[in-house]
Amino acid sequence: LQIRQSRRLRVREILLLLLRILMLALLAIAFARPALQGPLARGLGGTVRSSACVVLDASYSMSFDEGGEPLLAKAKGRGREVAALLDEGDEAFLVFGGDAPESRFETATHNLRLLETEIQKAPQSWQGGDMTRSFREAYRTLAGSRNANREIYWISDMQRVSSAIEEGEWEAFMDPAVRVFLVPVGETDRPNLAVTKAELYESRRLDGNVKIQVEVANYSGEKRDVLASLWAGEERLANASLAIDAGSAQTTIFSMQAPKGGVVLGEIRIEEDDLPADDVFYFTLAEQERLPVLVVTDGIDESYGYLQKALLPAGEESPVRLENAAPRDLAGRDLNRYASVILLGVRTLSEGAAALLEEYVAAGGGVLIVPGDATDFGAYNQVLLPALMSGVTLSESIVEHRRSPVGIEWFDPLHTVWALFPKGIDRALREVALSRYLDVKPGEESRPLAKTGDGRPFLLESEKGAGRVMLFAGGFDLSWGDFPTQPVFLPLLHELVRYHDRGGALTRTSVLVNRPFRRSLDGVSLGESFTVVDPSGQEFTVQPAAEGERIALSFAGTREPGFYELRGPGRSEWFAVNLDTRESDLTPMDPDELARALPVEGVVVVTPRERIDRSVLGTRFGRELWWELIVLVLALALFELFLSQSSRQAVPQES
Repeated sequence: LQIRQSRRLRVREILLLLLRILMLALLAIAFARPALQGPLARGLGGTVRSSACVVLDASYSMSFDEGGEPLLAKAKGRGREVAALLDEGDEAFLVFGGDAPESRFETATHNLRLLETEIQKAPQSWQGGDMTRSFREAYRTLAGSRNANREIYWISDMQRVSSAIEEGEWEAFMDPAVRVFLVPVGETDRPNLAVTKAELYESRRLDGNVKIQVEVANYSGEKRDVLASLWAGEERLANASLAIDAGSAQTTIFSMQAPKGGVVLGEIRIEEDDLPADDVFYFTLAEQERLPVLVVTDGIDESYGYLQKALLPAGEESPVRLENAAPRDLAGRDLNRYASVILLGVRTLSEGAAALLEEYVAAGGGVLIVPGDATDFGAYNQVLLPALMSGVTLSESIVEHRRSPVGIEWFDPLHTVWALFPKGIDRALREVALSRYLDVKPGEESRPLAKTGDGRPFLLESEKGAGRVMLFAGGFDLSWGDFPTQPVFLPLLHELVRYHDRGGALTRTSVLVNRPFRRSLDGVSLGESFTVVDPSGQEFTVQPAAEGERIALSFAGTREPGFYELRGPGRSEWFAVNLDTRESDLTPMDPDELARALPVEGVVVVTPRERIDRSVLGTRFGRELWWELIVLVLALALFELFLSQSSRQAVPQES
């Protein structure tokens, strides 16, 4: 009997232990706020609180007029449908999507009327679209939410160019517990024409004539006729009729007189279509009597003498104005004032100087690299070339042909540098006698313009941003060969300077929407203030800041296209802001294809003809179980108390 009672006591103790473990586990589960979801839970009554982030695509493609209504207006209507699904106690976030997404609320709002009001007030922005950045911001806003139901609604035209997904990029910020709803707006056929590019066709000449080459793209499925025009202020200077095949682009050339004092605020316009934002390209063009060229050199030597004679021939009026600077003085120069920068025999450049040149080239500047005997090839490979010519490297050894010099046996006849040369340029290049040159290894994005007799690049080009960088494989003194004394040397250097000016004259004074406008300032102290006036007339005060060894000014408020004026002590400068025309291709991505491409499980697509509530309610509403779990824990606690008391009473009886 005693053994049987002991066994009963041990069973009770084990049962008490299990009950206490179960109570602790149920408490932990209750604090996690589990919920039933789907039709069963709705039948029991929905009590789950929801956190919804509405991401409203506000990029400029959403200004497309479809049937008399912009796509953004349709998106706002869908956003209000989402707001109507929220109940008292739910919380909401609102993000205006684009390549610079903006969260409308610092913290979640429980004021659903405010949410509807802010959706209705959403402004049309002029930035490009970027679904990945928009979703990153949406996931960030939901990160602090503890509600069982968390959702993101991407309301967009689903433009293909802005819906690209880089492999592995989303995993860094994605939360698999957040459900995603894709809500496309608009039809799939959205034809569009856009002014995509404008640059000088020829460099500015001494006679004052300027030719501007303009590119217009046809993003539609059929051939389109369009009238393009060149404007200076309110004056129309020229027209051109274009017939552009489906899915292609066409160029035309306008001529105008260069400004005689001051600055021309010019526009390239096409006839307005259903997306008027990209039908205008803005540019500024200042008077330029001579093309300013900055020569960066460690000292005046033989190579500089040949360069100077070529660009400033004695007894002739030259279109070029030379300025010299030592490498250490680059930080104090506003490089955007120069049509071209020539690095002549420079031994090495600091990382700061390389960064300045990189910024200059990206904005449309042109750099010509001419190595010399003192050049540190290893330093170039580590600092300068990665910044300006990705993938290009210089061999430490020099190719020697002193006994049997070689010529330039090949050039690219399709490149515009050679286009203005007369027939016979190939013979003139072969007559060059190169006694030594560098072994240059091209990068994937570089392009040889001329090659030596053994097939090595002699003149190499790389593009970076809006600018161009050229590299010669030899120096400009006679120890490298007779290239500086050949007849082809002078016209080639002038053409390279003009080529750099053509590419950057209209871009060095312009930026894209939402990109900062930056300028290095000469002779300015940190205490001085500048004012920027935007196209609407609003004024912004900007303070210069020290950046390493230079003083620079940066203005980030370029939120709309048009002309901006920078005013300061003894300074007035105009610059243009244009749209990123990658957004002009309105071809949408199929929402189902996008849903499959997203690294998210269970993405729901709500088509334009579907009601959002019917697509969402079955997945969103549920019943939270934390209250039931707390009641169960209390019941188990009472049972545990009863069982514990009965165990204590059984002990004396057994004694």
